[in-house]
Amino acid sequence: MTEDLYTGMSGQFAAMSEFLWRGYNVAIPAVDVGEDIFVVEAANGVLRRVQVKTAGTRGHGNGTKRVQFALSRAQLNMEPGASDLFFML
Repeated sequence: MTEDLYTGMSGQFAAMSEFLWRGYNVAIPAVDVGEDIFVVEAANGVLRRVQVKTAGTRGHGNGTKRVQFALSRAQLNMEPGASDLFFML
């Protein structure tokens, strides 16, 4: 369980770093109710809600890796444009 917490937070900070590198501002909400980070494009006044999903890899004997993410079916089955939540895997 502790390893999962470290993996999740490392993915969240990696995502934040990538947005910062590209010139966006980022913030972590005080209470996590579905989004992990807010991404702000200050020049245009645009705020985007982002859910970050991080997964470790499992090696197979043939040199390939498999990655598995846990996502909410309710969020994935929404009609296009029904939510302003973005996923970053």
